[in-house]
Amino acid sequence: VYNTKLRDTRGIYNNSTGIATIPEPGMYLACGAASISAGTTVTQGFRIYVVQTGSVSATTQVAADYSENTTVNGYDPSGCGQFYALAGDTLKFQFFNGTTVGSLNADAQKNHMSITKISN
Repeated sequence: VYNTKLRDTRGIYNNSTGIATIPEPGMYLACGAASISAGTTVTQGFRIYVVQTGSVSATTQVAADYSENTTVNGYDPSGCGQFYALAGDTLKFQFFNGTTVGSLNADAQKNHMSITKISN
């Protein structure tokens, strides 16, 4: 969960639940970044996903890196995914180290996300 909002011009993101509710149909670009703490062992690759529910149930991988059983000295993966959503669909970013949530630095400058409508 990104728990601090810097800007939310449409009021779509709930920083308590980590869920964004799409206000109108269209093509969207979702980007996310996360900072992995130094000394974290990446068990099966580190991945960032956007999980969409509502008109469709889909999971879009927006970033992935590192091979199995690698210990990192701090790492900041980021990526973007493009998708179509209807009004009322929800999005949630999820960060995984293998099959479990990774250990993230508490760094607001490195942990961030954006959702932008790019066309109808």
